[in-house]
Amino acid sequence: GQIERAFDFAENSGDFRLQLFLTLMFRQGLRQKEVVDLRVEHFNEHAGTLAILGKGRDDRELIHLHPETVRVFRYYLDESGISSGFVFPSRKDRSRHLTTAALYRLIRELHRKCRIANSPHGWRKVFTSKLIEAGMNLLDVQAYTRHAGLSQLQVYFDRLQIQKTLP
Repeated sequence: GQIERAFDFAENSGDFRLQLFLTLMFRQGLRQKEVVDLRVEHFNEHAGTLAILGKGRDDRELIHLHPETVRVFRYYLDESGISSGFVFPSRKDRSRHLTTAALYRLIRELHRKCRIANSPHGWRKVFTSKLIEAGMNLLDVQAYTRHAGLSQLQVYFDRLQIQKTLP
């Protein structure tokens, strides 16, 4: 489907950065702001963890990475030659990170090329929905997605329940 088309496009294009964007948003459910704020120093390949600065938080939160995320992350760092600082530096000023607006435009362009109707935030929605569809309880989904409350997750759950019962 759409997810496979996007990943195939990124892989076939040889765009390591795009591959890592997709992996972080789909396999880890990261927000766009969390992606652009990432620093190389917060990636622990051996432990398979990443310290992220979450939405509205002042401190970093340790998340466990999917093995494929670790592989793609390492590959990106090796191919890009980035060894410290921002994982996605600005091309104009390497001491600054890529902006969320620039990431949004990159993902929108990918969607256009792959004929995907979703917004860039849709990757996080797919991640959340996949966790719920797998039968994970909402408290665990909350931990994986780092949602502050359960109300938004209940909306996802209710929507999936309705879809299951439609004739």
